[in-house]
Amino acid sequence: MKLNFTIAKPAHGWLPITLKWEDFELAFEASDVPNNCIDELMTALQLVMNGIASEVEFHLEPAWYVFKFSNAGTLYHLVLSKKSNGKIHSLTTIKGSFEEIIMPFYRALKKMYHYKIEEIDWPNLREQSLVNLTTLIEAKKRKSKD
Repeated sequence: MKLNFTIAKPAHGWLPITLKWEDFELAFEASDVPNNCIDELMTALQLVMNGIASEVEFHLEPAWYVFKFSNAGTLYHLVLSKKSNGKIHSLTTIKGSFEEIIMPFYRALKKMYHYKIEEIDWPNLREQSLVNLTTLIEAKKRKSKD
């Protein structure tokens, strides 16, 4: 089954996020405090595409979800966990190709950039970060066609 990742329009510092994979579904609203998880997500995708394991923290105040990305050759791994009360709870591990793991996140980020977002609702989106990610994605797609 295909991984589905969606980011809805944020409101007052809360970002609705949904991840679905097989019979697993995770829906939550991430806070923009203390970190901007969108900036972290763009950085994490760029790092894992360059072979460097990375993670993103989605804060729920006071708990948070952690998405850990890694890869081994052409196989990408996404490990989801929740940190709460000083404990880490493993939720699921998803494995798949670049198209199956990375692209759903990239598509959701691109869609988010089309929302008209006020500063009160979410910190300004860094357009250059999306440009850098897009350049890396396009290069990866060209390389896989060769």
